[in-house]
Amino acid sequence: MENSAYEIIKKFISFFKANNHFEIKNSSIVPNNDPTLLFINSGMAAIKSYFTAEKTPEHGCLCNVQNCIRTIDIDDVGDNYHLTSFQMLGNWSIGDSYFKKGAIKLAFRFLTECLNIDIDKLYVSVFAGDKNLGIDFDEESKENWISAGIAKSHIVVCGLEDNFWGPTSKTGPCGPCTEVFYDTGKGEEYKHGGFFDTKRYVEIWNAGVFMMFNKNEIGEFVPLAFRSVDAGAGLERLAMVLQNCDSVYETDLLKPIRNFLENKIKSANNELNSQFERYIRILTDHLRTISLILSENVKPSNEGRGYIPRKLIRKCMMILKNLDSNSGYLCGSIEFILNSFSNIYPRFKSNKGFILKEFSNEIKKFESILDDGFKRLSEFKSKNIKEISGDLAFDLVSTFGVPFDLIKSYAVQNNIKISEEEFNIRLEHHKNISKKENVEKNSDVNSLEISFEEKINSTEFLGYDKLEIESEVIKMFLLDGTQVEKISENKEVILIFNRTPVYAKSGGQESDFAVATSNNVKIEIKDCFKKNINGKEFFLHKCEIMSGSVKKGDVLKIKVNFVRRTKLSRAHSAAHLLHNALKNVLGKEVQQQGSSISEDRFRFDFNCDSLDMAGLQEIEKLVNKKICKNMICSTEVISRDKSLKSGANALFEEKYGDYVRVVSFDDFSVELCGGTHVKSTSEICSFAIISSENIGKGLKRVNAYVGEKAFEYFQEKISTLHDACKMLNSNFNDFLTTLDRKINIKINKKKFDINKEDLTLAKCKMPLYYADVGAFSISSQKVLKLTEKLKAIVAIIFGENSKNIVFAIDPSLNLKANSILNEVLKKHSGNGGGNSKCAYGNFPNLSAKEIIKEIINNL
Repeated sequence: MENSAYEIIKKFISFFKANNHFEIKNSSIVPNNDPTLLFINSGMAAIKSYFTAEKTPEHGCLCNVQNCIRTIDIDDVGDNYHLTSFQMLGNWSIGDSYFKKGAIKLAFRFLTECLNIDIDKLYVSVFAGDKNLGIDFDEESKENWISAGIAKSHIVVCGLEDNFWGPTSKTGPCGPCTEVFYDTGKGEEYKHGGFFDTKRYVEIWNAGVFMMFNKNEIGEFVPLAFRSVDAGAGLERLAMVLQNCDSVYETDLLKPIRNFLENKIKSANNELNSQFERYIRILTDHLRTISLILSENVKPSNEGRGYIPRKLIRKCMMILKNLDSNSGYLCGSIEFILNSFSNIYPRFKSNKGFILKEFSNEIKKFESILDDGFKRLSEFKSKNIKEISGDLAFDLVSTFGVPFDLIKSYAVQNNIKISEEEFNIRLEHHKNISKKENVEKNSDVNSLEISFEEKINSTEFLGYDKLEIESEVIKMFLLDGTQVEKISENKEVILIFNRTPVYAKSGGQESDFAVATSNNVKIEIKDCFKKNINGKEFFLHKCEIMSGSVKKGDVLKIKVNFVRRTKLSRAHSAAHLLHNALKNVLGKEVQQQGSSISEDRFRFDFNCDSLDMAGLQEIEKLVNKKICKNMICSTEVISRDKSLKSGANALFEEKYGDYVRVVSFDDFSVELCGGTHVKSTSEICSFAIISSENIGKGLKRVNAYVGEKAFEYFQEKISTLHDACKMLNSNFNDFLTTLDRKINIKINKKKFDINKEDLTLAKCKMPLYYADVGAFSISSQKVLKLTEKLKAIVAIIFGENSKNIVFAIDPSLNLKANSILNEVLKKHSGNGGGNSKCAYGNFPNLSAKEIIKEIINNL
């Protein structure tokens, strides 16, 4: 079709590549090394490091089409425009390749020449300026729009809130922006001051965020020597305009999904809900977003990124329930989306199996909860209940797992009052109690009071030699300690088996993870701990019943998670090597005081008065040397007395029985230990100390990585050093010298308080004072005050290489600072801006003396 989304993308990329832009690939919606974001939410977010100068792009002009997720819009979806996922067409100039004139020209040409949008339909907004901040009206953007062909009556002047971007924190890069709107012709026509009061005008392009200032710590907006442009357009809104649609849901990006859902639901229902249109739009948006998130291997869960697909899937299921439709339609809809849009979203095809599997699993998990919830809510209607109190709503949520959104939706549809405020008070109270209980119990179910009278043999642990066995369930408990005989899916439970391969949390090492299965049963073992009951030791497995039901006496196949066991074993063996390396370097008096062993990482506490960086490096080197030596791990069970006489390291002596297990790595490390270990030290692969700290008088703590985690850590440090060398224009050999010089410059780079005594009076027909202050930063307000005091022209050269200038003229001289400076800038390939009172610029090819000479020649 003409102006299809696919055609718009092709035109956009072709246009900007023809105009010297380099196309970069669409980044994953999961941010890379950015903990501040759940998902990529704008085109710029994926290349933020270029704008902060942390990285340097291969080209100064870039373009791409970026998938984005915006979770803050979840509750607004259902109107004509809001979406949780969208595609952003983006073009950027990083470092003065072009600025306002270039950005506006490119935007105008693409919209009018490539997309053939009628000029009379376009309106633009420009920044009004802010006197309090000392920032002038964006006259330059206005004039460039007029030059491009936009009528003056179609230029709307807007304030700080609408047309000034950033900074994202208290200080940093920022600047004005200019946006393009399309007149749909539907609704009230724009009148001065009311542009944003009508939905007639739809924003289709942010023609440029012009990052030209740096807001400093005292609130001044100082001109940036490094300026950039961030421009972009939402593909869905642009398609809506070009395809003459009233909403984004009528475009070819979303209409096929909408039609598929509408046909399915209409064919199954004669009486449709009054909110049918809104529900269909929500389903359309959410199902596409779910597909996009799952395509990046994000699994639904209760926290982090995984919470978003879980929330959206359950919201879709509740909508279908409200429409009296089957959740089975959702799986068919997801498959339809994957098949229909793989040309735009390639991972829909390559990761189709994972997407369908995770989506289907999530549907199954929530179906029984949803069905039970609706049955309970239906009782209110049959009993003619007119109000659901906050207490009753809370009981439904906490006791029966009915989602509050479902209760609220059901109440609205059936004219039942509900006290949401009272519910929130109960919920908050419950959260506070839970937090307190978690602190008191240290979040450890090991504190549960579990007991029984029967004489049962201790759990037999077989996990040193076997990771998969069959075992019988001999006891079952709820998490509150109540003993049960049978339990079904979606419940958490404590299971005791007669034997187990699962390592229980002890000796600082975390427990294994595992799965237990039979014909129709799947159980995930998420934790395991030991407990002494009636003088015997039992392994208590904390489990979640994923499917089926389990009862006392069932025989299940238990399989330990091999990857987790391997990572835990590597870390535990490395901790043994570290302990003995500490003794070798710091002295035999060093003793372990505690440890925590996790996957490919651990912390180790020990007694020590002082430990410097040289000592840490020597210890790290010794551990890695022993890893490379490929020492074999040997274990034996001997009497406690014999082990102590042999010199084996014994920790927490009172906890050992008459016979102990001794773990040895040649004669370098011999310790009493019940944990799991590698067969030889080469399996550890690598060891890295990432930090050390004081934790008390005479006590130190070392945090370390092993295995792949250690490799990644070393690579990250090397990469950081490479980047640092690149930023300093240095090599490895000269890095420290160069860094020292840069630091000294930075220390001296404070606010320079310019006075008349610091200035030189130039020999020319006009009163002109000038100074070169080098690496110091400049206050434009201070320069303006000097011009008023001296009734003269003041030119201040600044910057590490003296390439920047602030140029101000007293109004009594009847000269325009921007006009004079612009003439010199054009002549010498410089960049700048400003107004008649004060202008600024950058001269890459002139020295400070040459800059002043050129200005004098233009007076």
